[in-house]
Amino acid sequence: MQYGEVTEELYQFSEVPFTSDDIEMANYYTSAHPDSIFRRTLTIQRVTAAERLILRPAVITRYRNGVRTDTPIEPAQIRRYARELFGVDLGDTPLLFEEV
Repeated sequence: MQYGEVTEELYQFSEVPFTSDDIEMANYYTSAHPDSIFRRTLTIQRVTAAERLILRPAVITRYRNGVRTDTPIEPAQIRRYARELFGVDLGDTPLLFEEV
């Protein structure tokens, strides 16, 4: 089952100069700040010559030739897809998005 085929840009380039401090701050925010989406949920990504593949608790997103395709999944299937698509074993302990 799939829904939502949308063409979209994945990257944006600018003539504005960035310093190494700018990059360090952005990286620190995404990895350490409590409000960062990367601290609140699971995201596994892989990029190959053919596609960008993203696994999140409720959806698998594929970008091929600039077209995005979202395939909904049940959160209970996340461990199976992590293993099958990425070779990642998430173990049996509760994941952040599973803890309430």
